[in-house]
Amino acid sequence: MDDVNTKERTYYLAEAREIDVEISSIIGDAVHNLRCALDHLAYRAMSITPGVTSKQLGKVNFPIAENAQKYNTETRTRIEGMRQDAIDAIDGIQPYGGGTGEIFWHLHSLDIIDKHRLLIVVGSTNRLHSMTPRQVAALKRNFLGMDLDAYTPAQDAILFQTESANIQFPLKTGDKLAVIPESEVNKHMQFTFEIAFGEPQVLRGNPVIQTLHQMAHRIFHIISDFTYRGMIG
Repeated sequence: MDDVNTKERTYYLAEAREIDVEISSIIGDAVHNLRCALDHLAYRAMSITPGVTSKQLGKVNFPIAENAQKYNTETRTRIEGMRQDAIDAIDGIQPYGGGTGEIFWHLHSLDIIDKHRLLIVVGSTNRLHSMTPRQVAALKRNFLGMDLDAYTPAQDAILFQTESANIQFPLKTGDKLAVIPESEVNKHMQFTFEIAFGEPQVLRGNPVIQTLHQMAHRIFHIISDFTYRGMIG
């Protein structure tokens, strides 16, 4: 919609569609598998500890807590008897709310929720939209060293995007997505929408794919570190 007074074009969302229930199920499976990977790590680290008992193996899991106090007084007991270097490595991860490994508290919380019901996921707003032609030209010229005509305007709209200044959550039909000066309008304007977590207390509004990728990346490096240091077989 164009405003003749301000000389700006405003983009609105025509329709906010509901997320298919199957997507929630798939996300829940991914969350559970990531959480289980940490528990398998802890079990393996305990199983190769000299003198480990069946009782210790029966209660071991990867300790994750709401905060540092609960971690130290409650959940950390689940790795008692493990090799000290492995315990020190897990402590160093700080897998609790407020620690450097707080992302694992979020993972644990999502896994608990998914055990009782489907995770709430909703469509996020336009986290990205096409740059203006002027922004694209500056980027090509000053940073990429590209010919300004290397791509068509339609391709530019897809390839060169910037974060929205008007991110909203949850997205609703009729929401304002962007306001662009008419002189800077790209007629091929593109918007990127993402599925986001909608849990009231856990990662509300965070994009699902990006968050799961971050969790998987952290877990991969933890497992690699434990393997390299001989703390798991």
